[in-house]
Amino acid sequence: SWTRTPGVADGGEPRVLAPPTVTFRDDVTYFLGSTEVQFRFAGPAHTWGDLLAYLPQYKILFAGDVGFFWVAPYANNSFITKWIEMCDTIAGWDVDVIVPGHGPVGGKKELAEMASYFRVLGVEARKRYDMKMTAGAAAADIRLGRFDNWIGPERLLMDVVRWYQEW
Repeated sequence: SWTRTPGVADGGEPRVLAPPTVTFRDDVTYFLGSTEVQFRFAGPAHTWGDLLAYLPQYKILFAGDVGFFWVAPYANNSFITKWIEMCDTIAGWDVDVIVPGHGPVGGKKELAEMASYFRVLGVEARKRYDMKMTAGAAAADIRLGRFDNWIGPERLLMDVVRWYQEW
């Protein structure tokens, strides 16, 4: 049951799981009135099951956790190389507005900046990986310049660990 959460739940109400009524393997398109909504599979990126919602007539992309704008990405269960590839793919789409899973609404510039975080971190982490440093020692040693002030700087350790796991 739900715990008491002011403004959300009184507490004690049963939690009910609602199974999906539709599943799909790749992409699917729905029309809500005259609005086309394309659901596009983007995984593996942040997770193995990332999904994007794209409204082509409005040039809006709801990126979910494929987008972290001005927030250090959380790569705990990610495949960073594929995540960067997905960002590069989105760069070729006809999109003006991107709603990220974390951070303010932005666009392709902000998504490219997030991908740059991973690229810069990858270069720095790889140098230390090749020197046989542990992921923890590497993370303690790395400075990312313009990314150092992003929200969640402690995520650098997890992100370095994920890079090491890919290598």
